[in-house]
Amino acid sequence: MPDEACRLAKAENEIANLKSDIHEQSKKLDAIIKSIDEMKADQSRYKGFIGGVVFAVGALFSFLTWWTGNR
Repeated sequence: MPDEACRLAKAENEIANLKSDIHEQSKKLDAIIKSIDEMKADQSRYKGFIGGVVFAVGALFSFLTWWTGNR
């Protein structure tokens, strides 16, 4: 009997440890998801600005190429 009680106590201890580990992993996963959501928000906020800058540089380069080709 003592051997069975010892095994049961160890199994219960392992289950408690696994629950604790799962809870900690869940907290870490929530933090990662929150960081990814913040990164998406930042990326979408600057998307229009970056697109405008790229368009302006491309238009300027095209104009300079056209202008130097006609000289």
